[in-house]
Amino acid sequence: MMMSLTPTTENLPLLPKALPQGLQGEVLIPGDKSISHRSLMFASLVETPVEVVGLLPSADVFSTRDCLRQLGATITCEEAKTGRWLVQGKRQWQTPTDVLNCGNSGTTIRLMMGLVAGQNVYAVMSGDSSLNKRPMGRVIAPLAQLGANWQGRENNRLAPVVHVPRAEENRALAGLAYTMPVASAQVKSAILLAGLYSGQPVTVVEPLPSRDHTERMLSAMGANLTVEGTTITLAPNQAKNLTPCNWLVPGDPSSAAFLMVAGALIPNSNLLLKNVGLNPARTGLLLALQQIGAAITLENERVVGGEPVGDVRVRYSELKGNLTLAAAEIPALVDEIPILMIAGLYLQGTLHVSGAEELRKKESDRLLAMQTELGKLGVTMDLFEDGFTLVGKPDFVATNPAAPLATWHDHRIAMALTILNLVQNARNPEVATVWALEDPTIVNVSFPSFFETLAGLA
Repeated sequence: MMMSLTPTTENLPLLPKALPQGLQGEVLIPGDKSISHRSLMFASLVETPVEVVGLLPSADVFSTRDCLRQLGATITCEEAKTGRWLVQGKRQWQTPTDVLNCGNSGTTIRLMMGLVAGQNVYAVMSGDSSLNKRPMGRVIAPLAQLGANWQGRENNRLAPVVHVPRAEENRALAGLAYTMPVASAQVKSAILLAGLYSGQPVTVVEPLPSRDHTERMLSAMGANLTVEGTTITLAPNQAKNLTPCNWLVPGDPSSAAFLMVAGALIPNSNLLLKNVGLNPARTGLLLALQQIGAAITLENERVVGGEPVGDVRVRYSELKGNLTLAAAEIPALVDEIPILMIAGLYLQGTLHVSGAEELRKKESDRLLAMQTELGKLGVTMDLFEDGFTLVGKPDFVATNPAAPLATWHDHRIAMALTILNLVQNARNPEVATVWALEDPTIVNVSFPSFFETLAGLA
């Protein structure tokens, strides 16, 4: 459901009305949100101090930090400029004395549900109004099969959720062989993290490969974990085998995505996006843009902390050709589809996406949100239950250049619409567009420096 707040430009910097030189410069991409969450969580499971460098200082990540502090971890910022944090964890977490507030972060609540179940502590977890509408039954059900006692609102479907500890004699969780109905890195991770405390093997079978940061990081910490295709198996009693591991967080490809599209669409642009994570499960947008002619190349490729990393060079180019993405491609770019829609607007061709029903269960119904807001600007698209079809128009001009737009309390919707505003100004300087955005500060969830970064590149 759309938020009812009044649109405002109060918290937006003045974006340029024209960009004759395009976007120019280098950007050190903020730390990967998924890896930032996990680095704090996993560091909190061992008693030797762990250093995390490059941590994303976002609202979502700080929700994880604050929950872990209530569970007994000591987490301190040693140097804000480099995102260097020190984590002193505990093998056995303490019972929190208050509700664990997960804010807007689905990663926080779902992954922590697995860890709390494994640690067997009493806990209540909740979030903001948006998070408490997102489905939690998909996590509660498999954790119940492991023996965890999570209970949620509306017949175990929604947060707030409560974990009631098992009796001491039944402390260890059972084994599990679970075939996931939908590819979800969060659900998969919750099962594996609970499985660290299982006395029997835990196996997860995915319908399609999803983000594998959890598997990579647990393996780096010494967990006996095997991956064969889409089948992941965790050996019993692995929590006690985890060893301390310092983490260097690469740049978030989902944050880089907005700048990739801006650089590809704005004439004369030449951007170097530095330290971008290039995990194959996260490069779907990059590959999709290259497929329709985007001038994107990789430089300085390397491996950091088990994750492939590189610098991404983006130059302006005309986007041509039809692009069809089906279910198999969606997990690698599921968070980037809103900004891919912006690229599709200017495509000399048609963008068709299917198998993306997960977008309806994110911070907002992202398919409906983008159709609604773009519709205010004169864009028509065919929307389906699991995707959409959008016919591009390279000379697209908004029919209502001053339309106030809603962000749907969703950081990726806010950033996608901001990039569209910038592209419209650059490609049509005679039609100055300034779109008031409801709740622009929602970008702090994943990219706190987003507006400042754009202003600097312009």
